[in-house]
Amino acid sequence: MTVKALNHELSKLFNEMWDADVHRLRPGKDYTIEVQGKASPVQQGDSAVQDNAVRHLFHNVNEERLRSIKTFATFISLLDNYETSTGVAEVVTPEEIVENNCFLDAILATEVMRLAHGYLLKRNLAKPNLVDFKHQLYDIWFQLYARKEGDRPDSCGFEHVFVGETRHGKEILGLHNWVQFYLQEKHNQIDYKGYVAQKNKTRPDKDDQVLTIQFSWKGSVKPIGSTFIGVSPEFEFALYTVIFLLSEERVTRETVKIDDNHEAIEFKISGNRRKSANKTSILDIGRADFRLLREPGNPPVDQKTSVDVIFLDLIKALDIIYLSVEPTAGLTHHVMDEQPA
Repeated sequence: MTVKALNHELSKLFNEMWDADVHRLRPGKDYTIEVQGKASPVQQGDSAVQDNAVRHLFHNVNEERLRSIKTFATFISLLDNYETSTGVAEVVTPEEIVENNCFLDAILATEVMRLAHGYLLKRNLAKPNLVDFKHQLYDIWFQLYARKEGDRPDSCGFEHVFVGETRHGKEILGLHNWVQFYLQEKHNQIDYKGYVAQKNKTRPDKDDQVLTIQFSWKGSVKPIGSTFIGVSPEFEFALYTVIFLLSEERVTRETVKIDDNHEAIEFKISGNRRKSANKTSILDIGRADFRLLREPGNPPVDQKTSVDVIFLDLIKALDIIYLSVEPTAGLTHHVMDEQPA
């Protein structure tokens, strides 16, 4: 597969966001990781797998600094607000609504989110007023939906991407955030099994800020999962929100650069609109595919969408399976859809 020429406009934006991420933790100073052994092949749904990492992935994290940063502190307060099993209805308390809003207020005060908002304004994809933009972000990330048609709302974008979910006790969905991974690992809820090797890169090192890994959580194994390491919540929110909202423009594929060390991210976005069941709102059903360039002949990603829910494809778009830094292709991502039960 040929990598499309760089989208210089998005590359400029994402690099500005990267440079503006003053809250990003620094490898070797604010945290230390131990990648250890290469993960063994395993299938989704397997409950047992060889452990090639006898120690935790995170050797240490400067929690004092982590919790002293408002965006991290307010982010951490959200991580215990969810029922992680799909099919179990979510109950959002008034206190949790306050926590959601405090977090959004914190990230909207950062330069990273200001840059993302400015870009989206130029593309007519965001509300100009910050209060309205905050409501837009709330709908994208915290609006509940039902994974299975007819069920009560049991999931949202934040829960899936940042907290993680389990399905039928056999499958881990989402969980792509390094802070959640670290805290779960600290309390022995996550068992890191080893790194997943990527094309043209034999082994990650302790300074890598994107990792592809294998781990078990709540009795299930995630064969391949990916995460940024050290980045701030506002950086991830800004990056993912921009990519998702671009789906309204039916972008087919874009390649961008983030940081000189992370040469390229290729993502594929397509989208369409359809009315919700009550005909009162427009649902943005988009798709973003962060693609690890595959060998010819590998099967395509399943693009079936079986339920009509608000921002369901945001969840699919951000379920990153592969993430790597390669000498030739650069930083590339690939998404595998997690279909509703």
